[in-house]
Amino acid sequence: MVARRRRPFGVVQYREVFLLAACYFGLAQLANSFSTGTWNSSVFWPAMGLAVGVVYRRGWSLLPGVFVGSFAAHGFHASWWAAAGLGAATTIGVAFAVRLLHKFQPNPDFVTLGDLRSLMIAAASGSFLTALAAAPCYLLLNTFREKDLFATVVNIWMGHLLGIAIVAPLIMGWSAKLLPRYSRRGLTRGLACISFATLVLTVVVFSAPIPYGAWTMPAAFLAVLCVAWAATIGRTWPAMIQVAIVALGALYANDRVTGACFYLDPTVRESTVWGYLMSLATIALGLSGLLSTRDEVERQLRSSEETYRAIVHDNPALICQFRTDGTLVVVNETFRRAFRENAVKSELWDTHLGQNKHDPKRNFYTLVGLTGDAKTLARIRSWDTPDEPIVFDTCTEPKDGGTIRWYRWTARAVDMSSTIITEYHAVGLEISNEKRAEAERKTLEAQAIQTQQYEAIGVLAGGIAHEFNNILTSGIGYTELALSYLDKNHRVVPMLEEILSGSMRAADLTKQLMIYGGQSHTHPRSFDISQMIRDSQGLLAVVLQKSTRLRFELATQAAEVFADESKLRQLLVCLVTNSAESFARGTVGEVVVRTSSEYVDNNGPKKKWTNGAKLVKGHYVELEVRDNGSGMSAETLARVFEPFFTTKFPGRGLGMAAVLGIVHDHRGAIQIRSDLGQGTTVRVLIPSTSSVLADDSMTPIPVGSRRSASILQSELVRT
Repeated sequence: MVARRRRPFGVVQYREVFLLAACYFGLAQLANSFSTGTWNSSVFWPAMGLAVGVVYRRGWSLLPGVFVGSFAAHGFHASWWAAAGLGAATTIGVAFAVRLLHKFQPNPDFVTLGDLRSLMIAAASGSFLTALAAAPCYLLLNTFREKDLFATVVNIWMGHLLGIAIVAPLIMGWSAKLLPRYSRRGLTRGLACISFATLVLTVVVFSAPIPYGAWTMPAAFLAVLCVAWAATIGRTWPAMIQVAIVALGALYANDRVTGACFYLDPTVRESTVWGYLMSLATIALGLSGLLSTRDEVERQLRSSEETYRAIVHDNPALICQFRTDGTLVVVNETFRRAFRENAVKSELWDTHLGQNKHDPKRNFYTLVGLTGDAKTLARIRSWDTPDEPIVFDTCTEPKDGGTIRWYRWTARAVDMSSTIITEYHAVGLEISNEKRAEAERKTLEAQAIQTQQYEAIGVLAGGIAHEFNNILTSGIGYTELALSYLDKNHRVVPMLEEILSGSMRAADLTKQLMIYGGQSHTHPRSFDISQMIRDSQGLLAVVLQKSTRLRFELATQAAEVFADESKLRQLLVCLVTNSAESFARGTVGEVVVRTSSEYVDNNGPKKKWTNGAKLVKGHYVELEVRDNGSGMSAETLARVFEPFFTTKFPGRGLGMAAVLGIVHDHRGAIQIRSDLGQGTTVRVLIPSTSSVLADDSMTPIPVGSRRSASILQSELVRT
């Protein structure tokens, strides 16, 4: 952490200043003990690195400690004014180096090569400034001749530069959490072994406790392996520890001319040692930076991969990658869950599916139901525009009879820069609800069109029935009047009776047309529908074959309705007649008539019956007529209420149309369930007397009103 704020001096600051001065003095004395030539010439000046690192971390307030430490270190060998000048030169160099570090803002852990570059620029600039400022002091002290000025400046510069390069990173990168972090990662023992190996190598190569020879020169470069090993495991700080250990050994060998330094020429010994140590420091910092950069790239890659996985696998869309032959390569969790239930069942998929080309459960075309869609397969395989996506729909029907699922896929080539397409990315969205909604919309549109047709036919039928009724009224009246004037034995009487019989049949047909057209008169009253059925037993027996049995399941309690009794009797006769005619001649069958009380709420299933949308919440009486006859096909069931539609040769096709008109006039609802060979069940709801009296809106329709066009929004159920 870099402290740029100016802190007021206190006891703590004074303590830090004197501590820095003492440490500077100690390291300077250590460097002087290893100096060669004159007392002020050292190949490695660690005190400079200590000063730069501490001031960089603790702030400018510690600069006096640098001056005091340098003044004390040089005061043993020079007058006070020369020591003051050298201390000022050192302080100026340290301040300039720290200022450059503040400007470049390197990472204290030196995680990039840019951080190494910033350190080297600051170290070279600050140490060079120190060497230039110290040169006049040495001239005044006559410690060397003027012709050696350049060599001395270079020597001071190199020593201070090497001190900053080795010691400053140790100070800048130190943290109280460093060792616990290594311990937590299990690196403490490994780093201790590396440091011990470096120490042994340094002692063997530079201090020569054993007889040495020419092997010590190449053996010195084994330290590079130790430095690289430490950088690989612990990055900057452990690597610089190894460099510092080697530096102490090299300084000792340079001073005592032992080990590898024994074979160096005295004129180049100092520069060689300096180059060797500078190379180690550069390798340590550079390799640590490269490895840290790699670590950061790997971390970002892992983060990107985790983000990608989170986005892809948590996406509600089905995402996959497949080859041109349909072999799946990668699928996300949504895809896996969707098709595990349909095709793979209990088998768990891996996210990466591998190279299994022969398993149909791993084939995109098989899973999504494209194997039978030759047109879409041809589009995909002949795709010649990889830069544009292709959109197609698929339908999957589970083998266990589950719900059909529709998906809309958008596929695109993986490598759009290649001229040969080998793999595709596909994203699918389930559109089952949209497909069902579209099918329902088309069904409702067809029902609306059919309803309008029925409405138009009803209006036409009502108008024609009204006109025919007027004509038949006069014909029937005059025929009856003529019969009243003639003797029963008159030869014209049979002819007039035939005319009257045909007119009555025509009047009955006209009545049915008027009921369907909504122009019949309604005379509602309260009565028990079960009792009405019992009273009609003789009438119903007439329409049944002898082999057909009629059975009643009537409500034990009173099932009173507020309705037109004659119309309900006509409805009952029509339904029983249709049931009777569903049996082949001579076939034994049964027709059941049942009544019960039902309660209808606003969201009940009966709201989906024919005209069920008009049902008002309340109590109803249900009339059910069922048989075990031949039943109806789906096509016949769809047209059962259509006027003039019949499957019987002598039929007129107005019976069920009239039934629908009666149900609608009484604010009721009807449902028909039928299947070929399974019989037919017709259920009719009629408002009870209590509900009608409680709610005036349930009163049957007044005479002459028209039915709404929504009466056929029905539930004709095939079972």
